[in-house]
Amino acid sequence: MKEDSAFQGMPGRWYYAGRDSVKRIYKSWLTKQRRLYSRLDGQTHWLTVLQSDDELIAACNQDLEVMRAEAAALLVKAEAEAPPSPSAKKSKKSPHPQKKTQKQKSAQPSKSLYPWLFEAYKTAETDLSKCAIAYLLKNNCQIPTKAEHPKKFQKRRRKAEIRVERIIEQLARTRLPKGRDLTNEKWLDTLKMIVQQVPEDETEIALWAADLQTDSSSLPFPIAYETNEDLNWSQNDKGRLCVRFNGLAEHTFEVYCDTRQLHWFKRFLDDQTIKKQGGKLHSAGALTLRSGRIG
Repeated sequence: MKEDSAFQGMPGRWYYAGRDSVKRIYKSWLTKQRRLYSRLDGQTHWLTVLQSDDELIAACNQDLEVMRAEAAALLVKAEAEAPPSPSAKKSKKSPHPQKKTQKQKSAQPSKSLYPWLFEAYKTAETDLSKCAIAYLLKNNCQIPTKAEHPKKFQKRRRKAEIRVERIIEQLARTRLPKGRDLTNEKWLDTLKMIVQQVPEDETEIALWAADLQTDSSSLPFPIAYETNEDLNWSQNDKGRLCVRFNGLAEHTFEVYCDTRQLHWFKRFLDDQTIKKQGGKLHSAGALTLRSGRIG
């Protein structure tokens, strides 16, 4: 930007504000991407664990009763070694909170068993142990008393596959962040492309439609002043409160506001005056207003 003639002579703070805006936008975007990839890894791993009883029996080359016995032994070990889960808060409205908690514990296994079992699944040394852990995980850390229903399992498996597919589609649709289209150049380019080209598929049609239907802001990103003493307050000969921004010292801006907000601007001036008169006695971090933006 500094080498571009269109941006010559801008205050240095504006360059920093632009850089920080880009950092904020990309930090948010990368955080979202990281969450999506983390979810994808978790769901993909779950698909490898989620197998039918017949598949597990074939993988460990043992019958169901042997696998159930191994699962029961591993469950006892997990309950002994897994760290205790945080205790739930007792409900004030319940007349017998202790009895209710005991019922919930008997109905649902501890959540701390899942991390222990997933870690044990990764480090399992035998096929029988690995299949027994998968058997426990898909049955909510319990030994089921009824035989598995094939159709219900297929529906459950299909739901897990759909979750993976949706995350992959979401990642494919996610594009890099871009600045605001202040001149509508992107909108016009998309319009020309639609007239001259035929879309490859429905996904491309949706992307073009999104570009055309997006209302781009007509204003650039605001300039941030985020350090304690970037704003300089004063009062002119007419008694009106004024403010100057660091890097724009040649421009003095008069404050126009309602009487309900006026006391705040007076407070900003008072804070600054007290600090200047006190020298090093007062910290700029104690000012009422420590940052601002030019929109």
